[in-house]
Amino acid sequence: MFGLLIEGIDSKALAEPSTHVAPLSNAPVRLLRKLANDDDIAVAGPVLKLAPRLAEADLIGVARTKGHAHLQAISARAALGEAVTDILLRRGVGTQAGPRDYRAAQRVVLGLDRAKRLDEAALTSFCGEGKYEAAIVALATLAKVPIKIAERLMSGDRPDPVLILCKAAGLG
Repeated sequence: MFGLLIEGIDSKALAEPSTHVAPLSNAPVRLLRKLANDDDIAVAGPVLKLAPRLAEADLIGVARTKGHAHLQAISARAALGEAVTDILLRRGVGTQAGPRDYRAAQRVVLGLDRAKRLDEAALTSFCGEGKYEAAIVALATLAKVPIKIAERLMSGDRPDPVLILCKAAGLG
């Protein structure tokens, strides 16, 4: 019903209702999909960032077909599935999406380092579990480089710098 109502409405007029409907736990899913796929980021952005009812399949569809602004909005969600994250990384949204919060990962990695358990197996585990922030912090710690350097190298499109960083860390 809502989808039919918004069909003829100008994008500028949809931007404000989009911000109100996005965080609702009972928002109509069809309406959320329609708003998320709008070409105007002012309409799609709030839904892509905040809508808890928007399914991962919907996010994947948007991530595959829309532009960089839509990808950045998706990357700002509180939680992302592995499939969505893979598409974001493949399409070039890494550190450009906004600053990541590494504080929790730093506490975990520091604890492992103090216990002398920060090693290649721990890094591999973080990667296998999709713990991006922890993997970045672990690699930076093992290679003795700032987190920002490890992050920039990991978000690049070439594997060579990451391999060099891994070698510097003494990894196999």
